[in-house]
Amino acid sequence: MVFGIATQANAAPVRADQFFNFDRAKSVWSSTKDLAALNDLAEPLDPGDEYKKWIKRYNENPNAAADEPIAKRMKELHDLWLTYNVWNEAYRMYLYARDGAGMSFNRVHTMLDCASIAMKAKLFTNDCNALPDWRKPESKLRDEELALKKRTQMKQNGTWKWGE
Repeated sequence: MVFGIATQANAAPVRADQFFNFDRAKSVWSSTKDLAALNDLAEPLDPGDEYKKWIKRYNENPNAAADEPIAKRMKELHDLWLTYNVWNEAYRMYLYARDGAGMSFNRVHTMLDCASIAMKAKLFTNDCNALPDWRKPESKLRDEELALKKRTQMKQNGTWKWGE
């Protein structure tokens, strides 16, 4: 499992009770600051296709699957994936702030955009500007280029209100 790929929006928000170890997930959120570090956490846990098979077994018989030798790794991987999905939902909301208001990542000033981001990240933070930066390097460049382009347009037409 490799993080950094865009995932589709979830039908329902991720809940704390979906994690095997929510405290560890909170720690990953607050201490894992970039995508490389997140992937470093996942790499030793990822046995290829075993996760999909294991989660199916777990959904069918949680007690039996929990006793398997790979259960600890699979639970950690599951929690990483859920944590990433929460981040991905918040990041998707940031993209609206970038495109609509020219905001840079973790520098959102508009109330509606900030509330939308914080709503998606609320399991881990209420601050729309406190997301870990799990974007790919090319996404970081693209995001700032597009935000700068929108800010420039807004400054030219007099609708930019937030300083530099």
